[in-house]
Amino acid sequence: MSSFLIIPVLDLKHGQVVRARAGDRANYHPIVSPLSRSSGAGDVLRGLRTLAPFRTVYIADLDAISGEGDHRAVLRELATEFPEVQLWLDGGFASPVAALAAATSGLVPVIGTETLAAADDLITIRASLGDAGFVLSLDYRGAEFLGPPEIEKRAELWPRRVILMTLDRVGTGGGPDLTALGRRRRWQGSIGKAPRKRVPRVGYPPPGKGQAAKGCFALSACSRTSRAVGLPATARWIDSFVAS
Repeated sequence: MSSFLIIPVLDLKHGQVVRARAGDRANYHPIVSPLSRSSGAGDVLRGLRTLAPFRTVYIADLDAISGEGDHRAVLRELATEFPEVQLWLDGGFASPVAALAAATSGLVPVIGTETLAAADDLITIRASLGDAGFVLSLDYRGAEFLGPPEIEKRAELWPRRVILMTLDRVGTGGGPDLTALGRRRRWQGSIGKAPRKRVPRVGYPPPGKGQAAKGCFALSACSRTSRAVGLPATARWIDSFVAS
């Protein structure tokens, strides 16, 4: 059996960790869970780390993505309290300058295609940060690719870590989009990239409800197999594929 990582996912909105569902960001609400005394990011991450010593955490700054502010202060607090944890940040980076600023502050930028204006922006970011210096999120709503079409079709532009983000499936319990994943892996294989390793990722669940997620060659889904690692059955999952 190959090794894998479980990466918690925190979605931040208006200073709170929220429960994501189907990409309907306007209706995300603060989570409630017996693992945390509040929906504050610090409390949530402390609660998660009672389950396992997670070394990587994925954070989606939904305010930054929507252009309604950001969570820089919260991120600084998390980085100070959890220096041993690598923080991946989807901060709605639309330019190489913004991505580089995040990387300089010690974060791993997650570049969502929904915020990129052109493939040239991705090329510039990759030239600045290197192939292993950031994560690319291929964003979809249904069958529609969100972002410059050239990025979807040209796998040679992708870095080592790639997320397949299916917004309409996150937190719905519909399971991962294995068909879409297989198609992207065939594209990746057709240009001679190295084989990728499966890395499931789990997000933070409120009681009785699934959470939404992102992953690295990722599929968002709510999976009952979360029992296998002792987490609530309604945990948010991602099947991820990261270059070994």
